Amino acid sequence: MKVNKKLMITTLMMSVTIATYVVSAIITGGIISSSLSQKIVLHGFEVHEWGVLCQRYNSNIVNVVTNPVEEPVFVKKPVIYFHYDKNISDIAVEVDFDGDPLVTIPSASLTEDGIGWTVDIVNNSVVAPNGTTYDYLFYECQINVSQGIVANIVDDGINVTFYLQNVAGYQISNIFFIYGYPTNKSMWWQRGLTYVYIDALDSGEEASITVPLNDKVSYEISRITDSLIENGLTNKEAEDLIEYWKQIWFYPTNKETYAQILYTIPRETYDELLPISITPQPESIDRVGLFFITDIPINLSDL
Repeated sequence: MKVNKKLMITTLMMSVTIATYVVSAIITGGIISSSLSQKIVLHGFEVHEWGVLCQRYNSNIVNVVTNPVEEPVFVKKPVIYFHYDKNISDIAVEVDFDGDPLVTIPSASLTEDGIGWTVDIVNNSVVAPNGTTYDYLFYECQINVSQGIVANIVDDGINVTFYLQNVAGYQISNIFFIYGYPTNKSMWWQRGLTYVYIDALDSGEEASITVPLNDKVSYEISRITDSLIENGLTNKEAEDLIEYWKQIWFYPTNKETYAQILYTIPRETYDELLPISITPQPESIDRVGLFFITDIPINLSDL
C-alpha cells in the first residue's frame, strides 16, 4: 500500500493548528463551550472565597450565614472573587449543597445539586449576562450540619469560665469564645465584654479557661485578619470580611447578654460542605470557612 506522506504531514499540521487555536482561545478568554475547557487550567487564574456558617447552639441548621446537633446552618455572605490578568468569557461556576438557596447575586440558576452562574470576568469583576457588573459572586444558603462543639460559660460575678470541647471530626482553629453582658451603665455600647482566644483544638480535645470579667469594650481582631491572609485572601478581601462581621461577632447591638464562638474550619471541610466547580479551571482556589455559633449556654452561678 502506498502512503501519501505529503497528505499525512499536511493533516498533522492542520490538527496541531486546530488544537493550538482551541487552547489559545481558552487562554485569551474566548468563549469555550467544549469539554476541552473543563480540562484546561488557566495559569495565573486565581479564585478566592470566604463564607461564614452561622448556627444556633443545639441546632443543626446552618446558614451560610447563622444557627448546633442537626439543625439548619445558615451560610452567610459567601463571596467569590476572581483574579486574572486577562478577561474571560462564559466562565461557569457551580456550588453544590444539600439545602436551600436563600440569596444569589447576580441571579443564579438552580442546578440538580445547588446553584450555578455563567458570567464574564472583566478586569477581575463579574459581568452578568444582562451587562451588570459586580465585584464578586454572592450567595447565601441553608444546609444541615451536626453541631461540632460542646460549650458553656459560668459567670460567678467576678470571674468567668469558658468551657469548650471539639466534637467535630476535624481540627478547629483561631477560636474566639466571646461573652457580653450588661453592666450598671445604661447605654448598649457600655456593656461588658470578656473573651478568650484558643489557637486550635483537635477533634475530641477540650479546654476550660477562667479569666476575670472585663468591663472594657475592646477586642483584638488582627489574629483573624492575619489568618485570613495566610489562608489565601488578599488584604482587602480579609478587611472587607472583618469590617462586615466584627460588630456582629463581638458586640451585637440587639443583645444585652450573649455568648458566642467563632472558629475556622479546615479547607477540606468547607469543600465537603459546599463543593465548587469552575470552568475553565483556575490554577488555584483558596476558600476560607468560619463557623459562628450563637446562644451558648450561660450559668450565672452567683447572680
